[in-house]
Amino acid sequence: TGRSAIRKFLVQPRWLSVVRCAQTQSLAPKTKEDEGAAKKEIVQESSKLPGIRIIDTKIEKRLPRKEPLIKNMFMSRVDTDLLVYPEVFDYQAHPEVMDKVAPIREAFTGFSEMAQIDSDGVISETIWRAIENHGLYGLNIPQHYGGRGFLVTDTLYTLEPLAREPGLLAALGSHHQVAEVIVKLGTEEQKQMYLPRLATGDLMGSIALQETEDAESGFFNTTATCNADETLWKLSGQKAFVLNGRKANLLLVFAKTEGINYKGNVDETITAFIVEADRDGVEKILETPQGFGFRGIESISVKFTDVEVSSRNILGQIGEGHKVAEEMLKLQRLHGGLTAVGMLRHFLQENAQHCIDRKQVGVSLTEMDMLKNRFSRIICDTYAIESAIYLTAGLMDMYDGQDVFVECAAVKNLASLALLRGISQAADHRNSQIFTPGHPTERFLRDALQFQTHGEVLDSLRGLIALTGLQFVGKELYEDVKKIRNPLFHPSMVVKRIFSAQSFDSPKKFANLEHYLHLSVKPGADAMELNISRLHMMTQFLLNKHGTDVLKHHLELLRLAEAASLCYAMFASITRASRSYCIGLRHADYEMHVATSICSHATERIIDLAKETQLNELFSHDAAHQIIGKQLFKSRGYFLEHPIMRNF
Repeated sequence: TGRSAIRKFLVQPRWLSVVRCAQTQSLAPKTKEDEGAAKKEIVQESSKLPGIRIIDTKIEKRLPRKEPLIKNMFMSRVDTDLLVYPEVFDYQAHPEVMDKVAPIREAFTGFSEMAQIDSDGVISETIWRAIENHGLYGLNIPQHYGGRGFLVTDTLYTLEPLAREPGLLAALGSHHQVAEVIVKLGTEEQKQMYLPRLATGDLMGSIALQETEDAESGFFNTTATCNADETLWKLSGQKAFVLNGRKANLLLVFAKTEGINYKGNVDETITAFIVEADRDGVEKILETPQGFGFRGIESISVKFTDVEVSSRNILGQIGEGHKVAEEMLKLQRLHGGLTAVGMLRHFLQENAQHCIDRKQVGVSLTEMDMLKNRFSRIICDTYAIESAIYLTAGLMDMYDGQDVFVECAAVKNLASLALLRGISQAADHRNSQIFTPGHPTERFLRDALQFQTHGEVLDSLRGLIALTGLQFVGKELYEDVKKIRNPLFHPSMVVKRIFSAQSFDSPKKFANLEHYLHLSVKPGADAMELNISRLHMMTQFLLNKHGTDVLKHHLELLRLAEAASLCYAMFASITRASRSYCIGLRHADYEMHVATSICSHATERIIDLAKETQLNELFSHDAAHQIIGKQLFKSRGYFLEHPIMRNF
């Protein structure tokens, strides 16, 4: 089996792309100073391919950044080097990482105290002590600041057992997000002051971002005003849904400030402040102790009354709070995807056992094709989310400053689409017992519903994905779009478009991506490439049709965001399955079926989305729904007459 796996790996173009990467990119330290930053590098000559150097290394000195993956998909482009699913650890570093992570995973897998979180509605001190003893507070904090120094990949892998308790992962995740932004954007003074105590748990970090009241102008009601020389700021306002409750003693607060825009006028900006919770004027207000789902989280409101904060506590630059939020949201969205995977795995385990133990009309539930189909689709969704999570993490770990903002958003979007859809299907083959308090499925449903609103509004997330892609394409195709929207002045462009036009039913391939993957995934690779072409066609169609007014067409944005997320799911799944088969992983043949099924279902959905986008308003159901929806608001509710009413 090992020899056949190696043979398949050697003969596939994927091997050539790995070798090409090794030929063109060297991770060897360039100076003596770099030697401390880079891990040991092993260079050997292949006996099969003489003269070719094969470089194995655990990535610490990262490769130069690549073009953003999903943004390029909007332009119908793919960097073929990225078709090699990330392997952050080489064959020597991998056992070392597993040895470090295994005791932590074993300690929290089946930890009896964790099973009580949902019923008790609180995370016990025993669990927090276990987190402290295993160094989980400082997983993503560099070792020279007292942390474990884990990369994103091994941090997520370590946290997987905690994902079965979404409240616990959300609470610890909030702490990790504070540490992450200080590591990446903080000054050396801020790092020295806060990171060692965050690593030990002496400080518990939390995000103070959301507010219950909508801002009259700008993003927040919480304001920060400074003195004349901008050395001292005063914070005033109230933040809601601050996790970790009374344990949170280091807050990352986002507030409205004033700055000078590019026109020289005073404008509202966002600035992030690091605030110790014991400062004068900081008041914690306890909210409802037990929520609908994600139980165990102690969520509070925090009121700031003229809280004095030094300018040294500004994270990043004044007016650049959006950059801090972007870094924080990357990790939060990956944690969200990890939560969804943990819940779906647990759900599948519970339902598999139920089907094994039950019969219906003398037939075992395991023999029913509808259940096998239903659970197979949930497995496909779980595989797609998991593949996207670790592809994104690998890009962050391997490439220096890699732009993965849209990729992280796509992970959260995929998770939200799959989680509630999958878990709600349990009601189709189970009786009403599943809705009794304490039943596993009742809890799955509560947590799945809570997931839809945790951290951010999903419609806003989807709009962000679509608008980012449209902006990226618009910059490159600005001149072409301008000509298409003014056909009388540019007839040659119109003629060119007519002869080069493609349909959503039969798009053209642009790079023959299947050549870079294992032959067994060719059907899926072809489908992926054609759907990336459809995504580009949808993007170009919306820009040509609406121009800058596309911002007002929210339905179109939601469709585009879903199509982009599905393309990313296909890319992650196909590249992962190809790697698994090439190296001979257990169940790799099943991964081929799963990846191909993901691409098949995604193709059906993307074609529907594309055709809905293309339909004229006269033939689309969108116009009718706009009329009906408008009347709903006018009547303040359901407005159609009862069927037994009469008017004479």
